[in-house]
Amino acid sequence: MGGTIVRVKGIKRYQSPKNGVWYCYHRATNKRLVSAFGTPAFFAELAKLEEEANRRAAKDGAPGTLLALILDYKTRLAFQDLAPSTRRDYERIFTFLTPLHKTPLEDFTPSQIADLRDEWARGTGRRSVNYILAVLSVLMSHAVERDLIERNPIKGVKRVKRRADEPQVNRAWSLPERRAVLEAAPPHLKLPIALGMFAGFREGDVLRLPKSAIKDGVITWKTSKRGVLVSIPVIGELVTVLAQSPNHDAITVCANSRGLPWTRDGFCSSLRTFMKGLAAKELIQPGLTFHGLRHTVATVLREAGVDRESIATWLGQESVEMAQHYSRGADTLMRNRAIVEKFKPLGAGGKTAAKGSGSADS
Repeated sequence: MGGTIVRVKGIKRYQSPKNGVWYCYHRATNKRLVSAFGTPAFFAELAKLEEEANRRAAKDGAPGTLLALILDYKTRLAFQDLAPSTRRDYERIFTFLTPLHKTPLEDFTPSQIADLRDEWARGTGRRSVNYILAVLSVLMSHAVERDLIERNPIKGVKRVKRRADEPQVNRAWSLPERRAVLEAAPPHLKLPIALGMFAGFREGDVLRLPKSAIKDGVITWKTSKRGVLVSIPVIGELVTVLAQSPNHDAITVCANSRGLPWTRDGFCSSLRTFMKGLAAKELIQPGLTFHGLRHTVATVLREAGVDRESIATWLGQESVEMAQHYSRGADTLMRNRAIVEKFKPLGAGGKTAAKGSGSADS
């Protein structure tokens, strides 16, 4: 007659490959039980851990649920090290997931996620749904890392595909659009647009760029998204725009019409109004975005025969360690100087030679 099998809910067991000893952990608190499994002392210890988990639940939500996972993730460096704008985006997703907050992590399955994906797709756009899935996958990977679940249920769940008739988001700007925008832009918008067009800046980076970042004809900055140090020569048209930009006392290169550093909302509002005016005059097509300038830079360089690795370097898309930043910046500048002659955002007639200091406070 076989022995009785005892199953205890809320714990996980694993056998050490080194000594063959079995260990038990309480899932909700992730604490190891030191008493022998199945003994009265074991169950007394388990009861205390359950009580601790219940006290925590009263404050933070039930242990082992999506809400508890979100709250734990937000205390970790993985979340705290994200760029402020990315944290805000994640917070919006956490709020969107409120109806699922009480769901136990073990109840999430690929099939359920696929059903949720289809439900969300009926009420919001493709990119939004895919971003929700991406953030949810980050959370589930964190749960796996903390031994709360065995596998990430988002892995293998297909993302929503773009329809053939769906307009491309953040598309590259055409050559006529680039010329029309630079010609019509007021000075306080022209400079950030030019920095996006010739250097491939992200919107957040261009608004925060300090004057000290431009020296001796080179722009050097660390990208906010990946922390990559990038050095790019200031090429002809950008030198002209920098020289013609209004003087101001802000510490940033770019400033609004009052000479103050841009806020993101203020810049987005001003750019949107300006773009709508150009679209109404049919000087540009609808849907032009600032982020599309990064696609523009990549497209222009690729069409000029620049290899993808060099394009990634120009855009700061390679992730490197902090200790390598300074040497990487030197390598980046050498490579970017070599491709300047091929980079002509305003067409063959534009000047592309790197010249002048391009200093923002000159």
